[in-house]
Amino acid sequence: MIDHLTKLRARNAAQAYMYGVKIRQDANELSPARLAAKFEVSVHAVNRAIENMPTEALSADESALVRACYSEHKSLASRSERLTLNALARHYQVTVPDIQVELDLAGYLSPHRHGRKEVVA
Repeated sequence: MIDHLTKLRARNAAQAYMYGVKIRQDANELSPARLAAKFEVSVHAVNRAIENMPTEALSADESALVRACYSEHKSLASRSERLTLNALARHYQVTVPDIQVELDLAGYLSPHRHGRKEVVA
């Protein structure tokens, strides 16, 4: 017998998970390594700016921008922790395979998945 309420909760969890993947990608764009590449400085210089220490590679305005970006990175990373498969399964009181079934039904392809990209009929 199909439990429609469980299926609905799993579908909501799957939607939240897909949103969480987007948040994780956004947080990754603001990581210290990515910030270093964007500002064309070393990771060490970015870490010094984050710790509010002087650095010759970045101006005061650039250092303030790096700190703001890193603050946003930490905020996004914190939000994304609540949107993992295990956390959502606990929150929605469904199993991880239930969520994965709904992800498959929605046509979601994980960015971490390797192998064939086409759908088999």
